[in-house]
Amino acid sequence: MQNLAVQGRLSFDETAEFQNTTTRRCIECNAPLTYHRKDAIYCSNYCRRKAWKRTHLEKRKSELDDAFYAFHEANPHVYRMLVQMARKLKSRGIEHYSIRKLWHVMEWEYIFKVSPNSDFRLNNNYTSRYARLIMEQEPDLDGFFEVRERKP
Repeated sequence: MQNLAVQGRLSFDETAEFQNTTTRRCIECNAPLTYHRKDAIYCSNYCRRKAWKRTHLEKRKSELDDAFYAFHEANPHVYRMLVQMARKLKSRGIEHYSIRKLWHVMEWEYIFKVSPNSDFRLNNNYTSRYARLIMEQEPDLDGFFEVRERKP
């Protein structure tokens, strides 16, 4: 486009618009915004998607954390049952175990304890949060569950 401005193929307005865009930068990677519309804020679709994913995941993570803590406060028996099962396994000499397996055992147990018309449900998205919470609050179970690093 710069060559077109030099050759005089662009109108005055288009040349001025081009010159103004060369000083603007992408808000994601700080690359110069050359050859873009005047309302552009990203240098590429890659940067636009990357920014969307980051903000979307942060929002989703905070919503999931809020839902988890609300569930945890309303259902403290879930935490107690997970801790009880983990300690039972540890007393039998098992050093590490899967929170998912304990979660599914607990789901099986609740099928027979809760009426079919009940609104009580166990959300599988809470397993990693329960594993972290248990290892943080119960010193004897620290390191019992293997957890991945949470995405930023």
